[in-house]
Amino acid sequence: MKKKGLALAVAAGIMLALAGCSGQTVQENQNGGVQSGQTASGITGETARTLALQQAGVAEEDVLASGVKEDYDDGVSCYEVVFYTKDTDYEYKIDRTNGTLLESNKETFDFSWGTPQGAGITKEEAQNIIMEQVPGAKADNIRMKAEVENGRIVYEGEVIYENAKYEYEMDAQTGKLLEWSQGDLF
Repeated sequence: MKKKGLALAVAAGIMLALAGCSGQTVQENQNGGVQSGQTASGITGETARTLALQQAGVAEEDVLASGVKEDYDDGVSCYEVVFYTKDTDYEYKIDRTNGTLLESNKETFDFSWGTPQGAGITKEEAQNIIMEQVPGAKADNIRMKAEVENGRIVYEGEVIYENAKYEYEMDAQTGKLLEWSQGDLF
């Protein structure tokens, strides 16, 4: 009789343990909503991206490019999420185990400036030269500012297009590219 009771208790314990291993859990977030996309080992990269977009208040259709990679921050397993809109770059670190926001940064660009006095080519002409270097890119993909370096005006910035980042520096007198590099979003 004792063996039968012990066997029933062991069987019940195994069933309870297996019932808790469904592979996907649901957790309430700080706003009282339900957070899905969390597995027994933590949240997915796509869930981290969605959480970052929600935190930033950015709609999916406003994202020019984005990326997610696994990382460690002070020993905590996290996702680094980056995404770019027309005028702002965002970077988030989100805990992989529970979706907690660990860090966020954003950089907003002011594109209201005009062609600087003394420039040989206009801001718009410079954008067209850059778009020729990255077929398919539009003006919204280009970040540009004018600076004076060693007594001459240069346009410098980056192009965010199809999950790549291109950095450049251009002579504002001639339109000649002085520097050009291509890399990933991170």
